[in-house]
Amino acid sequence: MPHESAPQLLGAKPSFGKEAIMTPCHWQVGMNEVTLLKPQELALNEDESRQLLSAIQPYFEEDGLQVVYESPLVWRVTGDLLDGLPLASIERVVGQNIKPWMPEHQRAKTLQRLQSEMQMLLYQHPVNDERSLKGRWSVNSFWLHRSLDQLYPDASEFNVALDLRENMQASNPKLWQQAWQHLDATLCQSLSQALDQNHDISLTLCSETSWRHYRPQPVSWLNKLHRLIQPVSVIKELRALSSGVSAP
Repeated sequence: MPHESAPQLLGAKPSFGKEAIMTPCHWQVGMNEVTLLKPQELALNEDESRQLLSAIQPYFEEDGLQVVYESPLVWRVTGDLLDGLPLASIERVVGQNIKPWMPEHQRAKTLQRLQSEMQMLLYQHPVNDERSLKGRWSVNSFWLHRSLDQLYPDASEFNVALDLRENMQASNPKLWQQAWQHLDATLCQSLSQALDQNHDISLTLCSETSWRHYRPQPVSWLNKLHRLIQPVSVIKELRALSSGVSAP
């Protein structure tokens, strides 16, 4: 899922603008690391989300950041502090130690301070007190990231299919297989038809750590000889994608 970078293969450059998404989340503190739990597991409702947002807004406004509500897990953030600041996709960080994914830019220190302040502020918030009484995860932090339309606002030359993402994160092989079958019957069939009509197409498969990019090559005796000596192996291609991917 390095979707932030994969479109660059087609010449699209990401825009690290002044807008981002803030997702309320739970950081699970362990002995040696802090892990970001999947935000959907919070089952945060609108009333809870709005109460938490109302509590943190004044602190962000002091640093020139405006935070507005869009949905329980999506708060829109705008401000000069974010301009030019690379942010890791939340899909990459879920289930992982957050440290390698924290931005290292000088201005990111302000965000780190805000995260520390929010952890203290939210610790005794009534919403979290109520959630704790019900045995539910507390909301003790947030993650800043950008959506694809924020990163590539003018992109029209490529389509992104995220059908496999949720099932992969849930480690559900059956649903993951069904999602592949759906892609085979829809997107892949369209690509195959376009290929038969000699259209200029390409396909990029992304994993957590890498990607593989495929596009038609001119048919020549050298290509035919190469394929004969070293045919394309699906197993090798999948292994290349899964190299370095964290275990579920």
